Amino acid sequence: MIPLEFANLAACDVMLIIRRTFEATELGFRVESHLALGPRHRIVASRLPDRCVFDVALLPAEPMAPRAYLVVLLEGSVWMRTRNQRVSAPALVVCRDRDTFYGREASVVVDRQAALAIQIDPDLTCVGVETQTLSLDSDEVDAANALHGALSHVGSFGSFVALHDAFLERLRARGIVTSELPRAKVPEERHVRFAEALSAALGLTGLRPDHLDLASATGLTERTSRRMFAEIAAEYGWVYPGWRPLRRQWSLVLACLMLTNPEATASAVRRLVGFSSTTSLFHALRRAGLPPPGELTMRAARIRAELDALRARPT
Repeated sequence: MIPLEFANLAACDVMLIIRRTFEATELGFRVESHLALGPRHRIVASRLPDRCVFDVALLPAEPMAPRAYLVVLLEGSVWMRTRNQRVSAPALVVCRDRDTFYGREASVVVDRQAALAIQIDPDLTCVGVETQTLSLDSDEVDAANALHGALSHVGSFGSFVALHDAFLERLRARGIVTSELPRAKVPEERHVRFAEALSAALGLTGLRPDHLDLASATGLTERTSRRMFAEIAAEYGWVYPGWRPLRRQWSLVLACLMLTNPEATASAVRRLVGFSSTTSLFHALRRAGLPPPGELTMRAARIRAELDALRARPT
């Protein structure tokens, strides 16, 4: 039976959870990016470390995402560069789409941060053209933290569903999403097992497993594994049609983030992420339209200095 408070949320999205944690202890580097994927909306629970700069100008381009974009900032801050504004947690930033948040607004993260990023089909939201920064009350913060924890730690899917529906109902009550907002629904068991294998493969340090490794972890043939990946991409609205483009993108994002740490070297980063040589890392950055490792590190240092100067200004 659907609880009374969710009775008006008739639509459901089958949601698949893929957890991504990458840790390089020698650099004090740990990134978490846990996804709940659904056909009409998706949620990412992220956690970024100190001493790295998250700026899309220093990262490989992501596929277009025309959905409305909501960022629930739970720890740390973001710098809205075009507004010369620092937004500190807890806060909710509501944008027309992800490219607006990271493109026109040029949001930059230079602190330890924890956040929920929610993409929702435009017809399910009341988001306008203008970016809004909203405060959160204590109950909303508690609900968002609970959902972040449910995505970050392995537990029962039923618990995730309850916390997902409870937090998104709060967004509906604030007029940010419509009454047709989908509830979460349990996925097929075979998809869950495949997602668990994906999670394990994406968290490996010093290795870049191929599809045969992924198939072995799931007990499937390589051919069946490829079909399963394509099936999941189609059913859950994932932008990556296969293992190789997903692995390539994730590896390069990790490399770029590590290179924004002033103590990181290209040699250490290529080894930790699993590139065969520093030259192969250089080539991967160039193919993605990014500068070489040393320049990435210098650009990150300039961004950090720019924000430090902003902080030092009298208010």
